[in-house]
Amino acid sequence: AAQDAVLSALPAWLTVYGKLCEGHDSWEASVRVRCAFTALQAVTSLCRFPELEVTMSESIEGLLRPACLLVQSLHPAYEQAVIQADDGGQSEEEGGIAPFVAQTMELIQAMAVRVKLKPLLKNRLKNLLQLLVPFMRITENQAASWRADPNEFLVQEEDEHCRGCTIRVSGEGLVGQMLDSFKREASRAVAALATDLLERGEAGRSSGDAAAWKLTEVGLFVFSIAVGEATVKSLQRSELGPLVPDTLQLAARLCADRNASEFLRARAFSHLHRLGDIVTQMVRPSAFLCCALACPCRSRC
Repeated sequence: AAQDAVLSALPAWLTVYGKLCEGHDSWEASVRVRCAFTALQAVTSLCRFPELEVTMSESIEGLLRPACLLVQSLHPAYEQAVIQADDGGQSEEEGGIAPFVAQTMELIQAMAVRVKLKPLLKNRLKNLLQLLVPFMRITENQAASWRADPNEFLVQEEDEHCRGCTIRVSGEGLVGQMLDSFKREASRAVAALATDLLERGEAGRSSGDAAAWKLTEVGLFVFSIAVGEATVKSLQRSELGPLVPDTLQLAARLCADRNASEFLRARAFSHLHRLGDIVTQMVRPSAFLCCALACPCRSRC
């Protein structure tokens, strides 16, 4: 009887949560973010109960759609005030944009492991990753923290409960879950996204854009997540495989580029380390040697 009561009331609650994500024109941006975060947090918890899957599958899109639209609308201001400038960590505070974006990622992860909710994400992975991954770029406040104490920053980056790297931690989980749940579609989406980020980042760096290195960094970061735990056989069958030598060459060049951001060079070194044995098994010896030395003949390897 209790379960029947919950199931009968759930659609109405999901409608309410959807309205909280939609917000109202009269609401300030900070109020909309806090309300949407509260709604997503509640629905993410509900997703973990398999008994509710069927009922939730009928209504959850009414919440996810306005949540994604809100994320999209926040991106320009977030990029200017947080990615390109030091906001002192305000975006990471309770009620800030970072926890909201991270919670959106957590909801999608929760949906991806549920039989009845997973189909709602199918054929949408590319758009979802294109929407969310740019928020994973290193913020100016995080870059300052790294310059002050690189070792402490790396500890924070790997701590799921540490304020300061919320989006990157949730984003890493999102990419991993997408690849685990959707295999081929996710591989195609990640490969296309990583290629786009790296191309835009390097084009921006060449033209003198001071913040473009952050696109390159997150491109390497996301690609490392995707291939770090993969087998050589699975990579050879996926769209990710052909990018391994390309990212290896780029990372090697960055390691030797004294004009590149120190954080970007550190990410490049981490990328080379994370690929590990995969590199030697997938890349021809001559290409591997040229990459490792970042030699001028790399284009002929």
